[in-house]
Amino acid sequence: MNEYNFKKKVGVVNVRLDPDLKDEVEKILKPLGFNIPDVVRSFLEQIAITQGLPVEVNFNRNTDNEMILTSTLLEDLPNAETQEVMRKSKRGEDVERFDSVDEMFEDLIDENIDVFKRLADK
Repeated sequence: MNEYNFKKKVGVVNVRLDPDLKDEVEKILKPLGFNIPDVVRSFLEQIAITQGLPVEVNFNRNTDNEMILTSTLLEDLPNAETQEVMRKSKRGEDVERFDSVDEMFEDLIDENIDVFKRLADK
């Protein structure tokens, strides 16, 4: 996978938008502390990181039989680290087995007791 310096900003992208769409998007983004270039940059970074579109894209027809584009964010897409853990697990590597759910939770708590104590103190 390529490595990118996402803080370096030297490339320029110009996008033509419907003025009403631009105004609507700016009104939505401003209270969130974002602007259009921030969101476009973030979207492009996600394409580079995931090596594809970070959305599921579908073409459907509306009630007038016109082609429309629909999309869904791929929020559940596992990141690279999670994918590697899943591959190892399928190969049986770094897998711990338990006789019961209670035994699993006891082990989990024992291994992370310091974290639980810190959270309880907050």
